[in-house]
Amino acid sequence: MNRIFRIVFSKIIGLMIFLFMLLIVNSVDLNNHVYRIVAEFFNYNAAFIIFMSISFMVVEILFAIPFPFNLVAPIFSAFASIILVTFLARIFEMVDSITMARIFYFFSPLMFLIYPLVFVAVLIGGYISIFSRLVTKKVKKEIKTEKETKKGIKKKKDKSWEEVGDGFKKAFSDFFRKLADSIDKKE
Repeated sequence: MNRIFRIVFSKIIGLMIFLFMLLIVNSVDLNNHVYRIVAEFFNYNAAFIIFMSISFMVVEILFAIPFPFNLVAPIFSAFASIILVTFLARIFEMVDSITMARIFYFFSPLMFLIYPLVFVAVLIGGYISIFSRLVTKKVKKEIKTEKETKKGIKKKKDKSWEEVGDGFKKAFSDFFRKLADSIDKKE
């Protein structure tokens, strides 16, 4: 629960910093064409950026939940990655409009391939992450149990001379008592 609180708190702080920076960008007026384009871009995409941030916060919270309940996390993560790729595509479009290089223009037809590839890659990576953590936890638990067992064996082996002497005393005492009992039974 503490980890989830930290995730939510850090994401809210991040959003507040973004909104504060956006406020500063909007309050400063420079006579620069690039500055205006970038400021308009972030103003236009502010809701999208907030939505993207909330999406990734939900993904982090889902990954923080214990095993059986975090199985939906890779699905949410895959959708959040599509949102991120969409935002990156918008950034590349903005850079193309500023530089007039039209580089992204040539790659934009490939976006229909990039979206499913990113979705599948993130989905597979998410499940690999979950199951590798399970295996790691299981192996660590087995190693811990093995170490505790070895410590228990060592503790049993490591006896003081006093305990050894007491053991011999008990053994001899039992031996002589049984011997005496057997002799008494014969008589």
